[in-house]
Amino acid sequence: LTAAISLFRRQSLPTPWSPFPPSNTFTPLVIYGASSALGCFAIKLASLSHIHPIIAICSPSKDYVRTLLDDSKGDKIVDYRQGVEVWKEEIQRLLVGQHPPMNALDAISANGTWIPLAQLLTDLSINSVDPPTHPKLSVVSGAAQYTDEGIPDNIDIIYTYVGTAHYGAYKPSMPQKPNDKDEVNADIEFAWVLIRYVGRMLALGKFTGHPCEIIPSGLGGVERGLNRLKAGQVKGKKLVYRMGETIGL
Repeated sequence: LTAAISLFRRQSLPTPWSPFPPSNTFTPLVIYGASSALGCFAIKLASLSHIHPIIAICSPSKDYVRTLLDDSKGDKIVDYRQGVEVWKEEIQRLLVGQHPPMNALDAISANGTWIPLAQLLTDLSINSVDPPTHPKLSVVSGAAQYTDEGIPDNIDIIYTYVGTAHYGAYKPSMPQKPNDKDEVNADIEFAWVLIRYVGRMLALGKFTGHPCEIIPSGLGGVERGLNRLKAGQVKGKKLVYRMGETIGL
């Protein structure tokens, strides 16, 4: 839901169930933290909408991310570990001669990750013959105000609160929320359609969930799973517990 609301509601990209024809030209989509569950779902949904190229910023060792990208359409992985200035320069080289990206998603939204993304969007716009006026950057953490020094003035930073799919509104204290209350209220109907679409795509084999590992013993395995998470032993997958396996339940 967070990925879908970020891309299709807050950034107004075409939804997968009513996409523009594949022949249409899109500006690139940049996703930071592409190997996270949120980043992977954003790639899957964008691909269903024929949005390419997708620039996936993550570790190049993430084999699962590679399976989601289409090299023939210009999708690329960019290694975040090489340092901010280096990956920014690499993306600029990859997108030479293309439309500058209007849209980016920060699937991490921690420790100022949105700042270099905002700067990247502006730098690419400045060097374009047809620059977008206000590139949009979606963020997913309510812990920041997104008013940091170094953020260009022409960037629209929009915080996605997944609770709008249930309540149709942001909490008053939440940062960078959309001004259009009617649009936010319609997130409830959007989620209703999205869930049914995803169910159909799962049944047709055109959409998949995130890789997972089932931890045995149901709730009895939760402590084991939490300890593995704390030790950094869970990468690129979700841990699943089957309630019915819980002893004594």
